Order: sequence, then structure tokens, then C-alpha cells
Amino acid sequence: DAFSFGLDEDWKPKVPRGEQKKDAQRRLHFREHADWDAMAQLLEGAGLFRPQRLVSESEAQHDDQRVLAMLVLSSFFGIMKVKALRLTVEEAHGSWAGFQPGEVIDDHVSALGYLLEHYPDALPSFAGLPPQAQRTVRFTQCRM
Repeated sequence: DAFSFGLDEDWKPKVPRGEQKKDAQRRLHFREHADWDAMAQLLEGAGLFRPQRLVSESEAQHDDQRVLAMLVLSSFFGIMKVKALRLTVEEAHGSWAGFQPGEVIDDHVSALGYLLEHYPDALPSFAGLPPQAQRTVRFTQCRM
């Protein structure tokens, strides 16, 4: 229910109310028809959730650090779409991911990758992540 309806102020799954009938119907349809097995496989494959068969009742079913890393990433992912924030490759860094010194990084994903690599403290939520979580987030922003 939490995935379909969200959480309330007390972090409990929301209960659909009559005044939100159209929205509630849409969310109910999603809950009843979503491919939950495929979603579980996606989250397990991303390392966010541990497979149910490997988790005892005393263990968390999710990987705290991986979930935190993805939440942090989602908080600033689109920041470099703001053209005024685009970065220029610095001479001291040499060429970077195909961009030459003095060149503006016009791709927002690459610009974020450059920022995370060379100026990680510019985003305190990223800087506060453990090193492994930082590597995970940086990987999502690399060119392949």
C-alpha cells in the first residue's frame, strides 16, 4: 500500500479517501495490476533490496547504504540541467571524458559527473556519503 498510496506524516501507509476518488482509483489500479515480481527483481538487481530468500526476520530487507546513495542522487540529479550552473573543464584537470580544458560541459549528466569527481564537497549530501556509496553514485554519472 505504501508504494501505491504513499506515506502519511507518521510514516504509515496512506489510506485512500473519498475526496481523492479519481486519484485513489488510479493508484488502486496500479496496486492491483503492477508486475510486483518484476519490480522486486529490479530493486534486488540494483542492490537496493536483498532477495527474500536470503533475509532472516532479524535482518533489514534493504541495503541502507545503497538506498541512501540513490536518494541522495535523486535529490540533485537534474541540477546541471540549469545552464547557468554548467561547468568548464579546468586546465589543471586536463581533458576529462572527451571534454578539453576550457570547454563547457554541455551534457548535464557529464557535468554532474565532473562535479562529483572534482568538487564533491559542493554537494554536502554527496560528500557525507561513505566512500563506497560515493563510488556508486559517481558510476551512475559516467559516460559509457
